[in-house]
Parts: sequence; C-alpha cells; structure tokens
Amino acid sequence: MNQSPSSFDVQKFDIETKIGLWRVMNEAAIANGRIVINATLLASGGAIVALLALLGTLLGKDTMHRELIPGVTHVIALFATSLFVSIVTAGFSYLSSYCFSIESKLIVERVENKTVRWERAGKWFANIGIFMGTVAIAALGYGAWTGLSLLQTLG
Repeated sequence: MNQSPSSFDVQKFDIETKIGLWRVMNEAAIANGRIVINATLLASGGAIVALLALLGTLLGKDTMHRELIPGVTHVIALFATSLFVSIVTAGFSYLSSYCFSIESKLIVERVENKTVRWERAGKWFANIGIFMGTVAIAALGYGAWTGLSLLQTLG
C-alpha cells in the first residue's frame, strides 16, 4: 500500500505534535513531582534536625521529661522513613523519565517493536514512584501527628 507524500506528511506532523504535547505534559508532571519530593525532603530533614536538638536537650540536662525519649526516637524514625522513601521516590521518578525519553526517541526513529517495552517500564516506575511518594507523605504526616501528641504531653 503506497502512501502519497501528503498523507505521510500529515502522519509525521501528527506524530510530532503528539510527541511535543507529551513532552510538555511530561515536563510539567516532572516539575510538580520534583516540588513534592523536595518539600517532603525538606520537611522531613528539618523535623529530624529539630527533634535531634530536643533529644540532646532531654539527654543533656537533668530534666523531668526523660520518659519522652523513646517517643522522640520513634518520631525521628518516622521522619527518617519519610526522608528515605522520598529519596527512593526521586530515583523512581528518574527511571520513569528515562524510560519515557527512550520511548519517544524510538517513536521518532520509527522502531515500533521496542516502544511498548519502554512505555510499560516507564509506567511501572511512575506508578511505583507515585506509591512511594504517597508513603513518604503519609510517614511525614503520621510523624507530625505523633510528634504533636508527644509535645502536648509536656504542657
């Protein structure tokens, strides 16, 4: 089946338009994901530093609140979990972007048989990243809730 040059040009334009739109949407999704990951990293890291200072105060002085030490270490562990999972999420975000960039390159080069594999891998990495990001945010929220409950016992 021979295609006329004009129909080939329309198909090429259609593919290039879809790839261009996909790239813009992918860049926006990556930027939004990066903002969430960075916010989780910053909040978790800052909370760990603040709680380590509180732990140092509780250990360094002869205070009446030594019973809070196990609770503080539990909250530090929650924030450390959030921090670690955020770092893993960033890794899955990178792997997903890498797979999708390989896929778009193969589409442009018209290597149809390999694009499905890269697209599938990219979707898996993206879904795992979304799940891990949700876990990081949940650990951050639970750590904040537990820390607030712990601090309310002081007053």
